[in-house]
Amino acid sequence: MTQRQNILPKCLLGVAIVCFLLALFPARKGYTDPETDEQVTEWSIGLPFSPLWKYMKRDSATGMKMEMGIRFLSWSWIPFVAGGLCLKLRRHYGQMLVNVPADDSSDS
Repeated sequence: MTQRQNILPKCLLGVAIVCFLLALFPARKGYTDPETDEQVTEWSIGLPFSPLWKYMKRDSATGMKMEMGIRFLSWSWIPFVAGGLCLKLRRHYGQMLVNVPADDSSDS
């Protein structure tokens, strides 16, 4: 494999890693809701504006309320799927390079 042929698989691997990091980005927030005076704790995995998974806990004087779950309709699925496609393309490209016949023609 020449140096030039080696660049594409490395780039595809790099793009896949970046996509997976974006899709699985963890975030945590804690604040007090000014309207209800509740302590709110939020954890999420994915893009901050549209996470894949979200956990929210609200503590008040009357008790605790907790919500969590996977969001199947989320923008965070796009980088996750793109990362998987990059890995698939990398594997397909690697198999193409293995099956390419060597150029044995010589001009000498």
